[in-house]
Amino acid sequence: MKKTLLLAFAAFTLLFSSCTFTEHIYINDDGSGKMDFNMDGSEMMASLSAMGEGMNEEGKDDDVKEEAKEVVDTTFTFDSFLEEKRDSILKLPKAQQKKLEALRGASARMLMDEDKGVFTMDMKKEFKNIEEFTNFYNAIGEVDDNSMSPMGGGDEAKSKDNPFSGMMGMNQTTFSFDKKTFERTASLDMSAMTEEQKTQMSQSMQQMKMFFGGAKYKMVYHFSKPVKTISNEEALFSGDRKTVTIEYNFMEYLEDPEKVNLKVTF
Repeated sequence: MKKTLLLAFAAFTLLFSSCTFTEHIYINDDGSGKMDFNMDGSEMMASLSAMGEGMNEEGKDDDVKEEAKEVVDTTFTFDSFLEEKRDSILKLPKAQQKKLEALRGASARMLMDEDKGVFTMDMKKEFKNIEEFTNFYNAIGEVDDNSMSPMGGGDEAKSKDNPFSGMMGMNQTTFSFDKKTFERTASLDMSAMTEEQKTQMSQSMQQMKMFFGGAKYKMVYHFSKPVKTISNEEALFSGDRKTVTIEYNFMEYLEDPEKVNLKVTF
């Protein structure tokens, strides 16, 4: 029994490591643009479905009609989320309330279809200028830091046992664009953390490595004109040099945000 549980846990960990996270960032000449963030766990879903079918094949009664597999297709806007969490948000410091307002205009969709082996999550946001985008990007961390998930959950989600709790809120990212250059500057600020919080942070990282050690994080930048130079030597260009793709290990992205710092010239 113990051996079976260990094998099941190992398989589950392997499946999570197959997830791919992708950021598509589109920048226009005037600094406006849009972001499309995607998490694709379809490979994981297909593998889980195949495992389930294999485990249920033995002893299957041909006369028993197979139950329909679950399909979940949920879409929400962050405007509705802010209204739903209004009472909780009003209890936060004014600075945090202002940050959360940057979420307005964004939307997200979760699609899970067991029969087709599909599991994706998408988040979209259009912005008028690069400053608006920077504020939105960092506001996402505020949502995680305050355990107010638009998908559900509440204060109980903010637990010392939750490996995601508070991790995004310490990662601050700044984007800049002046038509000749585009820059992304990220940093992990742990200066205000107590020793106990740092210990919990380290433990959370170890937990996440178990599940996401092999996950990939792709950043795809779409510009309106060709790129002349880029600071990352591993960047891949499209034929017209207007699209740049950089891939990281997901845990590398979390543990060392500065690794994704970037400077592009046109």
